[in-house]
Amino acid sequence: MLEAMHTWQILDPKGLELDETQARDVFLSGQGVFTSNVGNVFPRANNPQLSKRAGDVAMMRFPSLKDDISKGPMGWTRLYAISADTKVRDAAWKLIYYMGGKDASGNYYTAKDWYLKYGVGYAFKSLDNDADIIDAQRKAGYDREVLKQQVGTARARENISAPWYNEWDRFMQQQIQNTLLRRIKPQDALMASANKARGLKKAG
Repeated sequence: MLEAMHTWQILDPKGLELDETQARDVFLSGQGVFTSNVGNVFPRANNPQLSKRAGDVAMMRFPSLKDDISKGPMGWTRLYAISADTKVRDAAWKLIYYMGGKDASGNYYTAKDWYLKYGVGYAFKSLDNDADIIDAQRKAGYDREVLKQQVGTARARENISAPWYNEWDRFMQQQIQNTLLRRIKPQDALMASANKARGLKKAG
């Protein structure tokens, strides 16, 4: 990343000042050549009311150090949870079941509805063959073969199961940012991140 920013100059230093939504909007305004975003940004990218690049944006397989079509990116979908101290546990569970499960007709109503309205990811493979979803993907300009490969080989982000992950992730991002600002060396950032993980794991 350091080489990409300062030597090859293919990674914009301004990106360090932007959050994900701002980076999306900068790209859709016509700046930059490529970007990485979650899936529901793609329909927006080809919507002429929201993007100056409408019709020119194409989806590609997420890049890797090795070209291996058997392995995909991290998957993403909606996440629902119940607070440990909720006083309405049964009602909360019914709501989650409605949001993440099937309706009385046996359909994943909410998952499909949210995908069609907002492009929000779903975890149910049967929806990949839903005629309405396929039609929406084609209208948005998805390359169905690329999409099928990426979704079909998506992997879980295993590290989030560690209770200390979020604290470590914020620390690690600071190390990356300081590296890209040339305040510290990459090896020092990696060592600091590793030591932080070991310390949090031991404390946890």
